[in-house]
Amino acid sequence: MKQFLYLAFILSSLSSCGEEGQSDAATVQPVITEQPPQPSNQPSKAQTPVLFVQWHYPDSVDGLKALEIRQKVENKIDAALRTKGQGQWFAGDLGPGGANMLYEVHSHEKALPIILEVLKKEGLEKETLIAQRIYTDAENWSYKVVYPKDYQGEFNDM
Repeated sequence: MKQFLYLAFILSSLSSCGEEGQSDAATVQPVITEQPPQPSNQPSKAQTPVLFVQWHYPDSVDGLKALEIRQKVENKIDAALRTKGQGQWFAGDLGPGGANMLYEVHSHEKALPIILEVLKKEGLEKETLIAQRIYTDAENWSYKVVYPKDYQGEFNDM
């Protein structure tokens, strides 16, 4: 399928038309070029592998402190994933499920131990769930908890 992209508009020169200061109207002409084909071996942006890290912070931690800790941890995870070429952070918030951190990854299997290493260093691995995004189609998905392996409870993706 050919995709076209308007790259530039060419404006004609304006010239004066006598002493009254009038000028010719500018004309706009689109230049159409063919966009190179996109690699087909890469997942579409809508189906990029995602790991959802959710820290269930204790009631003794207030919202502002949880936000501070979440930001520190998500930055450390992001740096570790980037250093090893395995992914990057793309979203985070505090929701009813806990402190949420989402990462686009190249491989769930390779990214999971990197994330767990950071969580262990921060002492948060026992209070954290990690879920893998499962796509049902290009715009819909659900989550499957992959850590801890024996987790049987609900996962709140909010």
